[in-house]
Amino acid sequence: YEDPRNEHLLVWIGAPEHGRLYPRSMAAVSPWDSSVQGGDAGWEGIRVYRGKILSLDKHLRRLMRSAKALGFKNVHTKEQVT
Repeated sequence: YEDPRNEHLLVWIGAPEHGRLYPRSMAAVSPWDSSVQGGDAGWEGIRVYRGKILSLDKHLRRLMRSAKALGFKNVHTKEQVT
């Protein structure tokens, strides 16, 4: 890893109610995912420092704007995510 601080990152994979955290080495995107098939994806990287999420509100606002710009339907609300 270029930055050793990123070696032990965890990645959430799955729906909010049916997913779990996985080690970075297990992260993958299915070739049947719509982001691969149609190129329609939004992404936000979130950092946690001392057990607290850094700038969560800003991240979620950007993510919601991206989903709106892409025309996504049935987007989770901030309350559902948090």
